[in-house]
Order: sequence, then structure tokens, then C-alpha cells
Amino acid sequence: MGYDVVIRYDGGDWIWGIIMSEALHCAIFDTHNLWKSYPHLRQLEDCYGGAGFGCEGIQNLVSEMEQYQMRIPDKLIDEYVDLLVKLKQPQLAEVKFLGD
Repeated sequence: MGYDVVIRYDGGDWIWGIIMSEALHCAIFDTHNLWKSYPHLRQLEDCYGGAGFGCEGIQNLVSEMEQYQMRIPDKLIDEYVDLLVKLKQPQLAEVKFLGD
């Protein structure tokens, strides 16, 4: 399972944003259970099929993902960092992760 990520910028409509591959999803959630210690990462997995974050939630998720980055395999690090860069955009108002 991967995630389709849709984003909304301040004052804008929802737009198609990012795709998190199944391989990256597995690297985060299937390799070990350490992700359960991170509330926002846990929310992604617990809300199978959809999880959303507002401004503060996005910032908290990014912070947790930055801490978790050292656990991502080298072959997936570029995709992970690209996702982080997109989530760090200051004009983001909301993000939804939709399971496929």
C-alpha cells in the first residue's frame, strides 16, 4: 500500500500533490514498529485509507519524519527527502494522505 497525498495551499483548492510509493510505505511501517512511538506517523497508519493534517499537524509530522529519516534505507532516501521538502512548504494549509 502506498499513499496519494493531496495538498491545499492557503486560500486555494485541493490539488493532486505527491505519491508515496508502496516501497517507502513499507520501509516506514513494515520494517519495524518504531513508528508507533511517533504520534503523527502512527496517525497515518492507524487511519488506513485517509489521514489529514492542518498547519500545526503538518509541522509536527515533518518534525517526526526528520527524526525518523535515519531509519529509511538508502535506496529510498531521495523519495523520502522529496516528500519532506514538499511538506515543508510554508504556504501549505492542509495535507491529506489517502491510502490506495
